[in-house]
Amino acid sequence: MVYVIQKGYNGVPIQRPSNLVYCVSSVTEVENSMLPFIYTDGHATDSLTTFYDSGAIGNMTGQLDFKAINAQFWKDEADLDLKRRKEAELLLLGDLPVNHILGYIVYDDRTKKALLVLGIDSSKVHVSPQRYF
Repeated sequence: MVYVIQKGYNGVPIQRPSNLVYCVSSVTEVENSMLPFIYTDGHATDSLTTFYDSGAIGNMTGQLDFKAINAQFWKDEADLDLKRRKEAELLLLGDLPVNHILGYIVYDDRTKKALLVLGIDSSKVHVSPQRYF
């Protein structure tokens, strides 16, 4: 999705990477938030994708392809389903409360400074331009 936002595909206005912030959390934090959620083993719009409710979370490691999720590249001529599996999703009903956000990834120091002005602890903000396109 960040790629689509940065490049302006599908009618989405182009955004500079410095305008985008990754909020980092974990499955445990999502569970602790008590918000209803589902997750998928691939891109949610694909008919091959399976949806799981929160009750199946104990089997997540067997349901998702973490090798695909963590793959550096999105395409592999020997594995035409890689992109779909890489795009596994966890979807929340509502907004994750800020106390369940473990950290933030930003493109540059300017964006980091903007978050620090908002009162976010500097130890939670990490500059990582390689996470952007």
